[in-house]
Order: sequence, then structure tokens, then C-alpha cells
Amino acid sequence: MPKKAHTQLQDAVEIIKSAKLPLTKEAKKAVLTEISTKFGCSEKTAYYYYFYKAMKLLASEGVVVSEGRKAVTKKAKKSINTAELIASLPKPTQDAMKASSPFAALGV
Repeated sequence: MPKKAHTQLQDAVEIIKSAKLPLTKEAKKAVLTEISTKFGCSEKTAYYYYFYKAMKLLASEGVVVSEGRKAVTKKAKKSINTAELIASLPKPTQDAMKASSPFAALGV
């Protein structure tokens, strides 16, 4: 069976693995700089096309890549009871009801 071709993503994974894991903020910047110089691209491109995908690949393998990063949790939504909300509204007075009537302008 022939060997698989060595990809740039594999190179990026090797660069990340060569750094001390878990990566600190400063180490991430150094890794991004190394990836961008190796592949001849901007740091933005290095992040999106190599660093991010390599980190996802390592995370799927169970490697802790980044320190102090927690998953974002969604806040639980409060359930709104419509009946209670309507009941809590102030009751309109007879004068207010007459004033808001479409016939009020006609004097009816």
C-alpha cells in the first residue's frame, strides 16, 4: 500500500506539537508566526487554514492544546408565561378606551 502524501496540515500539527503543550497566549503567537513563515502566508491565513484545523485535529485525538479555555455555555432562557404577563398589565380605563377608539375622532 503506498504512503500517503505529507500535507501542510500535518506540518502544522508537527509545529504545534513541537511547542510546549498546553499552549499559552505567547506560545500561540510564536506558533502562528512559525506557520506563516513556513507556508509563506499572512498570520490570519495561518490561523484559519492551518492553526485552527490542526488544533481541532489534535483535540479530536484527545490532546489538550490550549490552557484556560472553557466551553461557552448557553444561558438558560426563562420561560415566559403569557397568561401571567397579560394579567400583570394595567387595565385600561373607560376614558382611555373611548379615546383610543377609531370613532373617537368622529365624536361618536
